[in-house]
Amino acid sequence: MTRFLPKNAWFLVVVWLVTMGCSSRVRIVAFENSSDASVGAGRLFSAPVLVTGLLETTDLIQDPSLSPDELEIYFAALKNGTYDIWMSTRLTTSSPWASAVVVSELSTNSADFEPDLSSDGLTIYFSSDRPGGDPNYRIWVAQRQKRTDPWGVPQVVNLGPTSTDRGPAVDVSGLLMVYASDHGMGNFDIYRTTRDTTTAAWGAPVNISEINSSVFDWDPAVYREGLGLVFGSRRNGDQKSSDLFESVRASSSAQFSAPQSLDELNSKAAEGDPWLSDDGRHIVFSSERSGVPRLYEAWR
Repeated sequence: MTRFLPKNAWFLVVVWLVTMGCSSRVRIVAFENSSDASVGAGRLFSAPVLVTGLLETTDLIQDPSLSPDELEIYFAALKNGTYDIWMSTRLTTSSPWASAVVVSELSTNSADFEPDLSSDGLTIYFSSDRPGGDPNYRIWVAQRQKRTDPWGVPQVVNLGPTSTDRGPAVDVSGLLMVYASDHGMGNFDIYRTTRDTTTAAWGAPVNISEINSSVFDWDPAVYREGLGLVFGSRRNGDQKSSDLFESVRASSSAQFSAPQSLDELNSKAAEGDPWLSDDGRHIVFSSERSGVPRLYEAWR
């Protein structure tokens, strides 16, 4: 049921009551009023399907990030003894992906993974433990003038004193970044940082405490201009395998809602590394349900 309040007011979307045995589940979603506000969060995703092509079926593939037109995909793969960043293209959204190629200007002998492509396809963030970013993982950024150009030399992103920073995700405006960091505490939490312009330095990171737990919370992805968030967490089950959770907020200054498990996407194996289209209707994520990390996708 969707109930609209007066123009420019917040509305509440309560959708899709699912009966599972003797239990039921409701997703409650608050967004700013807009013509398509009921689309996306609150609806269940379809059954996940394997993303085919890209590399061999035995290769370990994770960390997807698609361009807004969904014709270009970046991901990480453990194929040559270490994680490198790979990419592929397709002609239309219904066409198969071409065989992927390693992105040599972003990949090194160190571990390079968790790429996040900007909304214009001209900036890419990723995680790496390469020299120059301290002994642990840091977030790096590279740019290009147009989508057919090679990437420029990556630069480390200064997010202040920390231990390990990973899994960056930037919203369509380029002014909000969410990422995972342990800040020397052992377990990962999800943090956010903002800036006033796309050329300004990122501000002091803030722990998104309302969604974090006492165990690993990581692999964040944002949609609807930062009002929606999907991430991986070990809070379910044996606290060893990651599951996908979703949280939303009414405005950029509001707190996120209590995270809800995306049961229709989760399995007994590990799920993580989500990417979502900005309308929240298409998700691509990593799952080990086949025995090795592979990419799966679903729609709502």
